[in-house]
Amino acid sequence: MGEPTIVLTPLQSGLEVDRDRLVLPPAGVYIVGRKGHCDLVVPDHHAYVSGEHCRLQPGSDIGQVLIEDLSSNGTFINGKRIGQNKSGVARVGDEVSLAKPMRKGGSLRFRLAQGPPVQLREPQISKNEPTPTAPSQQQILLQQQQQQQQQQQQ
Repeated sequence: MGEPTIVLTPLQSGLEVDRDRLVLPPAGVYIVGRKGHCDLVVPDHHAYVSGEHCRLQPGSDIGQVLIEDLSSNGTFINGKRIGQNKSGVARVGDEVSLAKPMRKGGSLRFRLAQGPPVQLREPQISKNEPTPTAPSQQQILLQQQQQQQQQQQQ
């Protein structure tokens, strides 16, 4: 059996993202915000969401997520504010809100759900082959910008 995953399920329409981008990795950090390097990039029309709004990572128990609030507008778990530069623990079934849930202009809300398990495997690397590296999101964006500039020059 694989490692269980946690999925951010949007509780409102208007967040047009690839569903795969809403699956939290079983290890490591997942950043939500409006900046292009975030793991989940929130569209700019959600101006109340910070450039880097919050940081999520797996908790010590299955089904737990540690959420660090990086914003001034707040990150909330089940309506309770975490507090800027503080962390809180959310569990499967909890609601996470970017900005106050009952904010007059709205907020971006998600429910944490159990996702399908993923199989974690050790990479099989030959001693004679170079170690493969995947490009970072920042490297991909830079490549795309360079391609666009080349196309504009032609």
